[in-house]
Amino acid sequence: MSEFPRHEESFSRFTDEEPLQRKGLVVRMALFYTIAAAVCDSLALIALYQIVNGDGGFVIMLGIFGFCGFLTSFQAINYLRDLKSRPYAVEGEVLRKWHKGNLLLFFLPSYYIHVQGKIFTVTRQEYSMLLEDDLVRVKCYPYSLTVELLERYHETDKKFVPAASGTLV
Repeated sequence: MSEFPRHEESFSRFTDEEPLQRKGLVVRMALFYTIAAAVCDSLALIALYQIVNGDGGFVIMLGIFGFCGFLTSFQAINYLRDLKSRPYAVEGEVLRKWHKGNLLLFFLPSYYIHVQGKIFTVTRQEYSMLLEDDLVRVKCYPYSLTVELLERYHETDKKFVPAASGTLV
């Protein structure tokens, strides 16, 4: 045993920080994109092996799964890096806000805001409560830009309040 006495120390925790609510989403997306990337990259490697062995019919398969594997690997790396990182805050004006349908899901629109050179996906309620040129603080993960908390500056109270609080200025 060590000759140094052991003390029961209690380390202070950050009590003013709120618990992370979107960490589960980051974990699920990391898992989804990692599995999708592994499948696509495996199929691309099989196609490459077949092409090297003289079967040129696998060129299309290599192109499709190589491209999809590259895209899903890029997203998987971002979400995997976010698993070890803490959210950070980005403050600035909403330069632009817009919505559009997703590529394959035409009936499920996505809502976006542009703050400090970064584009964030927000919920419908947060989107409707923001105006362009509003001062906002976005607490997000650094690599995937998954929004943990979106706050707007309340002119009357002179403080940041949650964007989806339901009160208009």
